[in-house]
Amino acid sequence: MRRVVCLTWIGVLLHFLSLSAPGWAKIIVCIDLKNPHDQAMNKAEGYYRQYLSTRNSIPPDIIQRSGNFKKCLELVADKDTLIINAHGNKGYFRLNGVGYPGFKGGLAAKGTGTEKDSKEKPLGEPLELPANFRPDTVGLKIFAIIRTCFSADSAPPGISVVKSMQAALAAGAPPVVGLNVAIPFGNSVITLAGGTQQMRDKAWGCLERVAVEERKRLKGKCEIPDQPDGKPDLRYWVQCYPPAGGTVMPNVVEVVTRIIANCPGAGGAAVTASITYNGPCEGGPLLASLQPCDLADPEAECDPVFEEIPSLSNWGLIIFSLVLLATLVFFISSKRRLAAPAAFGIFLLAFTIAFYFSSRL
Repeated sequence: MRRVVCLTWIGVLLHFLSLSAPGWAKIIVCIDLKNPHDQAMNKAEGYYRQYLSTRNSIPPDIIQRSGNFKKCLELVADKDTLIINAHGNKGYFRLNGVGYPGFKGGLAAKGTGTEKDSKEKPLGEPLELPANFRPDTVGLKIFAIIRTCFSADSAPPGISVVKSMQAALAAGAPPVVGLNVAIPFGNSVITLAGGTQQMRDKAWGCLERVAVEERKRLKGKCEIPDQPDGKPDLRYWVQCYPPAGGTVMPNVVEVVTRIIANCPGAGGAAVTASITYNGPCEGGPLLASLQPCDLADPEAECDPVFEEIPSLSNWGLIIFSLVLLATLVFFISSKRRLAAPAAFGIFLLAFTIAFYFSSRL
């Protein structure tokens, strides 16, 4: 009797699980990590983390921020929803700074045929899809969304990135969704709570001062425009940092919390901050509903070049110290005194060598 009751409860549980299970399984989001201060990618990660946290899907949804999509793509299985976020343009996308003319592998993908990027620089080989994209040689049946600039458009005589992915999937797979516009920018909202209004005002002022200072430090990696009143727009500044919940540190909540805690008059931990990411489309139970809501962003740069800002790394500092030490030994052991310009020239040479090796110029 006890065995019958147990089997009955297991049957009821499986029945309810089958009713609650969606037609499509988990959602996998792959986001490029060339620049941790990339506002477009940070906003995308923040929005999807915020959205997917409400789904509680079984199996669980996955978000990966990486410069290597191989591990992320290897997690894709039949009936999954795959969302790819990266920069790019017609006929190609860019991952970790490398341009890929679409995809190859899977069922029958051979790339887009695009040979040059928007800056007339040659592109390499298409991104090779992992083996799981061709199970039993029939291809995966997944719902794919390619969220890169103009992913649905082609650069003649080639095809689009969307069609490249479609060729990799099973014959019965749904149409791959892409963009005919630049990557849409959703807004981010930062809200302060706790403490008194005076404390919150002090904290807001400290955040604005830091945003002004970081314009120079993050130049070429993150843009922080002014509001009409001349003060920095913090909605853009918070997008300069990855969202909370990911693996990239420091995240925006850590940065904001630290600033407020050290802000005079803000009451230390009394004031707290939260960031809300408003995506390109609100509402709708499926991420497929994002597509009709996409709007072009006239300020979006589809294929930005993130400049490496030279800095003296640990290795560069070691090299500099060793060359400087050798220079001093040479001065001391030299039988004849060098003129001041010669000594200064040797010093500059030592610094130049160290800086070269440290900044990868």
